[in-house]
Formats: sequence, C-alpha cells, structure tokens
Amino acid sequence: MSERSHLQREIELHERIAEDYRLRYGYSFSLYYNRYWNRVLIKLLPQKRDLRVLDLGCGTGFFLEDVSRIHTQSVGLDLSVAMLAIGREKPGLERFVAGDGSCLPFASESFDVIVCRGSLHHMPDLERTLSEMHRVLARGGRVVITEPSNDALLIRLARKFMYHVSENFDEEDEGYHLDDLEKRFEKAGLSPIVVRRFGFFGYVFAGFPDRLGILKYIPGSLLFTKVFIWMDNIVEKTPILKHLCFQIVGSFEKK
Repeated sequence: MSERSHLQREIELHERIAEDYRLRYGYSFSLYYNRYWNRVLIKLLPQKRDLRVLDLGCGTGFFLEDVSRIHTQSVGLDLSVAMLAIGREKPGLERFVAGDGSCLPFASESFDVIVCRGSLHHMPDLERTLSEMHRVLARGGRVVITEPSNDALLIRLARKFMYHVSENFDEEDEGYHLDDLEKRFEKAGLSPIVVRRFGFFGYVFAGFPDRLGILKYIPGSLLFTKVFIWMDNIVEKTPILKHLCFQIVGSFEKK
C-alpha cells in the first residue's frame, strides 16, 4: 500500500478513536498507571527546567499535560484534529499544532527535547521522520521515546490477534526490534544514551481499559495496578524475562 494511503488511514483511525482516550484515562487505575509511565519518560529528559519540548504525536495531550508543568514552552503536534480538540479542552494547554511528523512545521534547532510516546510506529516513513526530528532538534538535544517491542514471539502473536479482532488498529503499524531501532536512530545522527525494556503486567492490564478492560470489573483495581508495577520492575531487570516486555523506552542525543 502507498505511503499516502497509510497516512490517510492513520488520520481516519485517530479521528475515529479520539473519544476513546477519555475512557483510557478515566479510571483511577489507568490514570495512575499512565501517569507512572509519563514519569518514567520525564526522568529521561535532561534535569533542567523550561526546556523547549516537542511532544510529537501528542494525541489528546496526556503527556503534554504532565511535561508542561516542568517545561512551560512545551508544544504538542498531531495529525488528528479530533485528538487536538480534546487536548485543547484541558486547562492551561494551548500550544497545539496540527502537522505531519515527516514534514515538521518548525525551524531548524527549535527544540531541546522531542518526546514520542508511542507515536513513531504510526509514522509511514520512519527514516524521514527521524531526519526531521534531527533537523528541528538543537545540537546536544535529546529524543525520548516509548514504542512497542517486537522482540518476543508472545508479543508478536498478541499484536496480530488484536489487529485481527479489532478495527482500532492499522494493519501496517508494527513494533520494533530493540537493536534495529537503535541502529535506525544512530543512522539518523541520534546516539543512544539509555535504551531498555518496559511494561508487562501493568501495561497489559492497567494501561488500556478502552481495549482490555478487565480491571474495570475487579475491586481493588488500583492496588492491583501498584502490584503490577512492582512486578514489572522485576521483569524489566531480569535477563531471562525482560525480552517479554511490551515496550522499549529510550533516550537519544543529537551530537
């Protein structure tokens, strides 16, 4: 399929599911987990205040809401007008731009940090997107990502099943192999600082109640979520288990 058709499908998909994101963050357990996930990413940013941050593929502004409390010059960019409209409803969030990651509407070296919270795998042309990220990032600037892992067979099978039974995914969206993703960033002039595995029990059961809502029906769901996070911290650090994690998180620097 052509790049243009893929891009158009991504726009249509995210226009259609925009309202689902209210549900995604509408439960105490999922809000707690996703705020925790945001904190994991924010810790990978340079430990300074008021950096120029671009939230690339910001969706409804959930991450932007948290990072803007520290970095007031943060900007969110997304292709979906419906997603951005929901983001603009949030008090204090005004800096949203509709745009395409492969053709960023910003001057060169406009940002100190670019964050992609699960948005890169929606980009039809990753190489062009990385090139654009490199262009708008200041020298010494940092890219922080979290993206689906494709390293474990279990994950690949689970993803194919979900894509088969649900219309809320695009069939061309794929995860990444950690080593390959590192190489693609390095080829784009972005050197890895930290790249690791993230998320198993908490990611599956607490991250997406709009997709898998089991915890909605279980008393003590917030307590379960905290236990899942504790268990995930063990899984992420255990050599024989960490490859089962569903996400890759990482930070990269423009030299």
